[in-house]
This record gives sequence, structure tokens and C-alpha cells, in this order.
Amino acid sequence: MLFLGEKEEFVILRDYWRNRYTEIAETIKPDDYAKFFRMYRLVDAFERKFIDMKQTLDTEYGKKEVMALVCLDDLRKIKTRLNNELTSM
Repeated sequence: MLFLGEKEEFVILRDYWRNRYTEIAETIKPDDYAKFFRMYRLVDAFERKFIDMKQTLDTEYGKKEVMALVCLDDLRKIKTRLNNELTSM
């Protein structure tokens, strides 16, 4: 949570996966691709939600604490889904 109060952009580094997405999709089995796709999209969702959470701290509208807690709850749900995907491998 170190990034929350900082003004820098939050990005999950995965250049290899972004640059080689098509190559990976063409190489792995369909069942494996389905799992890869779900996990990749969950990481995308986590990244977007964390950015949303950071933005709630910069806004002058609404209740920052409430909005941040809603984002935190969403992050926890995404994390649980990711963990479930990993443990079902």
C-alpha cells in the first residue's frame, strides 16, 4: 500500500506478457489459454481498481474513506479470485 499516497502511476510490470500475448495464445493448449486469459484479465482488473483507489484520495468529491473502502473490498475479491485460479492449477 506504499503507492497510495504517492503521485506516481501504479502499473503492474508485465511487459513480457503484454508484448507476447498473441504468441502465448498461439502456443498453449485451449484449456491452458482459458486459464491464462482469466488470470491476465484479473491482473488487469486489480491494476485498474488500485488506480481507482488512488484516485479516490485525490478527489474533492464524495467521501474518500467510503470510496477507498469499497475499492479495497473489490481488490480483496479480485485477489481471492486470482488465488483460486492459482490453486486450481
